[in-house]
Amino acid sequence: VTGASGFIGQHLVKELLHTGYHVTLLAHKNAPIHANHEHVSLIKGDLLDDIDIGHPDVIFHLGAIPNVKLCAENPQQAIKVNIQGTQRLLEKAKQNVKKFVYMSTAAVYGAPKTLPIPEEHPTKPQEPYAITKLAAEHFVSFYAHSFGIDHLTIRLFNCYGEGQSHDFVIPSLIKQVLSQKTIELQNHAHTRDYIHVSDVVSAILFLLENRQSGIYNVGTGIETSTQE
Repeated sequence: VTGASGFIGQHLVKELLHTGYHVTLLAHKNAPIHANHEHVSLIKGDLLDDIDIGHPDVIFHLGAIPNVKLCAENPQQAIKVNIQGTQRLLEKAKQNVKKFVYMSTAAVYGAPKTLPIPEEHPTKPQEPYAITKLAAEHFVSFYAHSFGIDHLTIRLFNCYGEGQSHDFVIPSLIKQVLSQKTIELQNHAHTRDYIHVSDVVSAILFLLENRQSGIYNVGTGIETSTQE
């Protein structure tokens, strides 16, 4: 599991262990990960080129810069991490892994033409984060078809839950409710498809065990406005 110290990664690792998997965590050397479980291995390093990933049955690639604002402020770093990092991992995985699960984003669709958005919807990303995620999707598809790797690309809608940064809408609102009398809303009319992290993890494992290679949306199909 890459990105194992992140919001979704921590929840995924917990459920994988509960399900009986042996989990190897791939993390930057400064990532705050405590691998104290008997079924957890930990690999840390600076350069993916120097890391031996072994021969895992499945790679869950969640590692990325997930913050839209940070990607917009530093597109070059977003390209390095989100695109080049994915390609380098795929290069290591091409002879060593049975299945590659890539966590993408519904932002690759851009402005929706239909709601709810089907997987066949045209992709038209509108900012660097979504652009890098779509480019990485294409690398996943290329390596999968070239080297016979089963792959799942998961286009995730707006995930929320315990442990998420206050930079995101729902944790920000909860923090305001707990700490002040007035709640300040930005873009209150905007609607999103919010899905709880526990449902996301359940969907990932369901797809892993029950679906063939392909692209899958993970959301609820329900619009909720910020004001609501």
